[in-house]
Amino acid sequence: MAKINIENITYETMIALATHEYLNNGDSSSPYDMYSHPPAEQMAYELLTIINGYVALYNTGEPDGNGKYPDLKKGAERWKHLHTLPPATIAIILARCFGACRIASSGLDANTEYDMIGIYCQEGENKGVYETSDDIMRSYISPLSHLFDNKKFEEIMYQLRTHAPRRERCRDKDLIAVNNGIFLTMKLKMLMEFNPELVFLCPNHMSTIQSLLLILS
Repeated sequence: MAKINIENITYETMIALATHEYLNNGDSSSPYDMYSHPPAEQMAYELLTIINGYVALYNTGEPDGNGKYPDLKKGAERWKHLHTLPPATIAIILARCFGACRIASSGLDANTEYDMIGIYCQEGENKGVYETSDDIMRSYISPLSHLFDNKKFEEIMYQLRTHAPRRERCRDKDLIAVNNGIFLTMKLKMLMEFNPELVFLCPNHMSTIQSLLLILS
């Protein structure tokens, strides 16, 4: 993984740059995204290790030829080691790798204050729809930060409003989210795979496409 230059940058900038480099998988042509990323706990561990590596490098500086550290930081100059990922970093990971977004239920022209925070479900009975409950959000946050409290939860949700993409709830009546993980376009009678760009908040729990066609025919 490429190293970032920590000279003349702030602590917060270092964390942001380290997060960016990590999610881009260093110099790899396969950056992490919704469909390709390590488990959340592994991501938290690896990113904390990288960030704390930069903290140690900043605090000690490079050794001189005599094995001494002339740039050793002291007191308030020193950067703090992290024991858990900051809220903004968690929000960026949730948006990039787990499909978190801001949902404009009343259209993209509506006041952003009323946006919901949702996360894309990739498996189970709600596959292909966005889930918005606090319990669901907590279940995604927990592997990234085990010991988070209500204050940190609210901070993460606030940061998601900054870092997560904003999408409009799908209001096309010819598109229906069904139970087997695909969409049915009623005009064309064709099947399509789920797409996180199309925002549905609840599936139609039909067991088969054929059942839905019988009802709608």
